[in-house]
Amino acid sequence: MTRTPAAVTTPAEVGRHSDRSPSRLLGTVSRRARIVSTVGPATHPYECNWSLVEAGMDMARLDCARLRGRRLMHGATGEGSRR
Repeated sequence: MTRTPAAVTTPAEVGRHSDRSPSRLLGTVSRRARIVSTVGPATHPYECNWSLVEAGMDMARLDCARLRGRRLMHGATGEGSRR
């Protein structure tokens, strides 16, 4: 039985939003792995979120477990991640 070589997938073929990732916008080296960071109270200041993007973060996931009853902080964390 012969095996066929695995198809090479370009980043554009992976998904329609793959070219819009923060690491691509910053001009970093192309890679196949994606970095997902959990954003919570520890990364509350906007500068903290920006340092994650500079380090290569592709997607932010909001940690809502410790934000119960803190709607203002939850909104600020989400807004900081969107910037």
